[in-house]
Amino acid sequence: MTKDQIIEAAALYLAHLISLGAEPNRMNPSKKFELGSQDAVKDHIAWMCDRLIKIANEGDVEKAGRWLGFIQGVLFMMGEYSIDEFRTHNGVKEVP
Repeated sequence: MTKDQIIEAAALYLAHLISLGAEPNRMNPSKKFELGSQDAVKDHIAWMCDRLIKIANEGDVEKAGRWLGFIQGVLFMMGEYSIDEFRTHNGVKEVP
């Protein structure tokens, strides 16, 4: 994926998470993560989306791509998007 595609996908996920009540600024990256809290998961992933956009804009596209993969994995497990939707977000035109 290109830098612009990564940023576009992260912005889409950030907006979606905020619509679900996530608050990226509520997440404290130095605080121990609570696995049982769905709100904490949403906040953390929203924070990651926001931070990922900054990372990509700073030029570390490889790191941004890794973060995007993690974010997509969590969103998939949350039932927010399907694999086909992720393919579209990633710019894949056809399934091989």
